[in-house]
Amino acid sequence: MKVGQIVNTRLLIRMATAADAPGIREIYAPYIMDTAITFEYEIPTISELSARISDTIQRYPYLVAVEKDCIVGFAYASASRIHLLRMRISTIKAWLFMNT
Repeated sequence: MKVGQIVNTRLLIRMATAADAPGIREIYAPYIMDTAITFEYEIPTISELSARISDTIQRYPYLVAVEKDCIVGFAYASASRIHLLRMRISTIKAWLFMNT
């Protein structure tokens, strides 16, 4: 087992790579099209998701859950800034998406 990987008998959780974009897109697409959870209206292309993964892992974690060589979930963190009455509040958002 490599550092940064969590393994149980069925599930491997590891850092995502740009190559994981197709599996992530497959999970993410129904959340965009069938729910109001995301703020997106169109499903990102694989190249857009690859770029997002590459950008995110420069500063924040981007994880995938893998079962039998198939991505079954992903989670990532990103920065969020709120401007409220001349105060600037910086926070970190975390998102988790699972295959249903």
